[in-house]
Amino acid sequence: MKPLHLAILVLILLALVGTGLYLRRPPPPAGGLSRQLALVSLVDPPILASEVEKIILSAPPEAEGENPPRREMLIVRDSAGDWWLESYARALTNRDKVESFLSRLASLSGDLQAESAESHRRLGVDTESAFKIELVKNGETAIIWVGVRPGGQWGESFVRRNAENQVYRVAADLRQEAGVTGYAASQASSAAWLDLNLAAVEVASATRLDLEYPEESFFFQSIPGGEGTWQLQEASSGGIINQERLRQLLTALAAVRASDLAPASEPAAESGEDAREYRLTLQDGASFKSEPLVLSVRKNGEEHRLSVSSRPGLTYLASPSDFTSWFPPPEELFLKVEGPVEPEALDNSSGE
Repeated sequence: MKPLHLAILVLILLALVGTGLYLRRPPPPAGGLSRQLALVSLVDPPILASEVEKIILSAPPEAEGENPPRREMLIVRDSAGDWWLESYARALTNRDKVESFLSRLASLSGDLQAESAESHRRLGVDTESAFKIELVKNGETAIIWVGVRPGGQWGESFVRRNAENQVYRVAADLRQEAGVTGYAASQASSAAWLDLNLAAVEVASATRLDLEYPEESFFFQSIPGGEGTWQLQEASSGGIINQERLRQLLTALAAVRASDLAPASEPAAESGEDAREYRLTLQDGASFKSEPLVLSVRKNGEEHRLSVSSRPGLTYLASPSDFTSWFPPPEELFLKVEGPVEPEALDNSSGE
C-alpha cells in the first residue's frame, strides 16, 4: 500500500474513533451552561430590579412551638418610585440602598454545596434558623432562605430556593447586606435601610435661632451685615455671645441626621418625670416666608427621641453627640466675663 493511501486510512480511523467517543459521552447536566459551570441563578422566578414592588425581610422566630411568627420588615415601592419602610411606621428609605440590594439579588448566582435536606441545618438554611428574603412582583413571589455556617469564611453565605433541597454558596454576605449585623444577630436593622438625612439648612442665610431648654430659653437673631455674627433678641436674657460656639451649633444644623427610627414605645425603665423636652427653631431667610426648621428632642435617660419638622409624624433616635451639638450646655453659649459688664457690650453681644 502506498504511503499516501495509508495516511488517508489512518485519518479515517481516527475520525471514526473520535465520533464514537463523542456519541458515548455523558449527557450535559440540566440547566445549560451556567449549571455546567456550577453557577446557578438563585432567584426564581427571575426578576428585574425595576419590576419588584415589595421586599419582605423576615428573621427567625424568637418563640418556640408550632409555626411561631417570624419578625418581618416590609419595604414597599410607591407610584413615584420611592421606597418606604412600613414595619410599624411609614418612613422613607435610602433609595440607592434598596436598588443596589435588588440589583444584587437579580443577578445572584452560586455554586452547589449540598443536595440533601439533612444539610440545611448545618448550613443555616433551614426554615427555623434562616433569614428569609421575599421579592414580590405582579402577584409572583420569589423566596430564598439565607444562612451562614459557623466558622465559615467571611463574606460568604448559603442560599436555598424555596421548596428545594439544593444549597448554594454565594460570595457575598447577604444577611449583612440586608442589615443583619453580626453572626449572633438575626433581625435586620431598620437603620441600614432608612434615609436618615432628615434636613439640610443653608445656615449662612439663617436669621433667627431659638433654643428652648427645660429650665430656660435663649433667642438669637443675626446682625444684618454682621458677616455671620449674632445678637440676643430684646426679650432674651443672657450675656456676651460666644460667637464661635454658636457657629459650631449652626454648622451642625447644616445637615441633620438621625441614628435610627425610634422604637414604638419609650423605655419602661425611665419614668415620665425624668423625660426632658428640648426645642430648637431655625429660621432660614430674612423674609420669614420659608418654613423654619424645628427640632424637638425628648431626652429620657440615655435615649434621645427626635422629631423634625421636615418629617412630620415620625420619631427618630439621635446620637448623644448630635444632641450636644444642637443643645450645648447653656454656659457654653456665652463668654465668661470677669467684673462688671458695660450695657454696650451686652447690646453688641459680638463676643469677637
